[in-house]
Amino acid sequence: MVSSLIGKNKISDAELFSESLAEVKIEAARTLRNQQIHSF
Repeated sequence: MVSSLIGKNKISDAELFSESLAEVKIEAARTLRNQQIHSF
């Protein structure tokens, strides 16, 4: 029972981490694109 709960928490943590990582990448791409536009 406890081990299954821990396993579920690990999976959800990994999913949350990958989702936040994707959001960070998107934000970084946006800021880079904006900087390039402004530099021209």
